[in-house]
Amino acid sequence: MMRSILLGLESVEYFETDWVGQVLVANSAFARRMGATPGEMVGKPAVGFLTEGDGPRIQGWLDGEALPDGPVLLNFATPSGEVYSHRCFVTGCGGGLALAGEVDVANERWHAGQLMQLNNEMAVISRERARHSKELSAAKQALADTLDAIRSTHWHLKRIQEHLPVCMECGKIRVDSTRWASLVDYLKDNEILVTHGCCPDCMRDLEARWGLDAPIASAP
Repeated sequence: MMRSILLGLESVEYFETDWVGQVLVANSAFARRMGATPGEMVGKPAVGFLTEGDGPRIQGWLDGEALPDGPVLLNFATPSGEVYSHRCFVTGCGGGLALAGEVDVANERWHAGQLMQLNNEMAVISRERARHSKELSAAKQALADTLDAIRSTHWHLKRIQEHLPVCMECGKIRVDSTRWASLVDYLKDNEILVTHGCCPDCMRDLEARWGLDAPIASAP
């Protein structure tokens, strides 16, 4: 009765071997893990289902070594290369072996804990990378703004150092290659760069001449 129960269980992997270690019978759970049907498992060597480190243990038990008194942890390898561990009970059976394996709960719990810890660490790293990315973007933008300001200042300093490009007809000053501005507007925009300044009397004269509503702040 116990044998029929084990053969029918889906949560336990079970198989029996003959005296040379060939599978006599296997339940569907073990066969499915090995990518086969129960019938296809018959006649295959049991040692081939375990890793190189654990396969000899099966052979040793078949050769007469003492069987384990309690459950042992065995590592299996599927044809696709997957390696997994089961907590196994091994007994003698008609000159061969009967092996029933179940998931090692403690081992699985440890692996689950490790995966959870790694997941938490990856979440922290992801948040840090996102924060660093934002900080880097802000720093790049600040650098670009600073470079633009430096280029603008350098251009105006060169214009001041040289003769200001003034239109001989209207008196406008060329601000860049395409724009022209009145002297008053140029002084308003670039007062800090015009080191010779403009005295208050002349500034008031300019305001009156150009009909400005708001006074121009005079340069020192």
